[in-house]
Amino acid sequence: MADYHIMNFGCRAFKPGEKWMLDHRNESRLHYIVSGKGYYMLNGEKEFFKPGYIYIIPRDFEYVTGYDEAEGFKHMYFDFVSAKLFGFTEPMCINVKENESINSAINLLLSFFADCDKNIFDKDNKKYHITKVFAFLMELID
Repeated sequence: MADYHIMNFGCRAFKPGEKWMLDHRNESRLHYIVSGKGYYMLNGEKEFFKPGYIYIIPRDFEYVTGYDEAEGFKHMYFDFVSAKLFGFTEPMCINVKENESINSAINLLLSFFADCDKNIFDKDNKKYHITKVFAFLMELID
């Protein structure tokens, strides 16, 4: 389970009218979509994030994100590096409801983010548990 190193994580709820744009990163990113209509732009095409799905975007993948500013958007995210994902060049999409173990891991992770807009990376007790559950989640996905 030591194949993943988390660089940053959190949960963010964007209120209607708030701006959010994210372009490609040096690390991979896992998004879990809680609610709202988010999207990523891929080769000029808008691909929509679906609530209840995990999206894994590989490192150095060129994309831009946004959301429907009239509705708002809420997601949990993890920026991470992994030797296992080298060579992985396209986004991965997983319906959480189709796998009971993945669904349970996501629900456990969400329970750590009761204050959704706060990045809790520096709270050691939660950080330890979150990194262990994240590693377990990635093993389930793998």
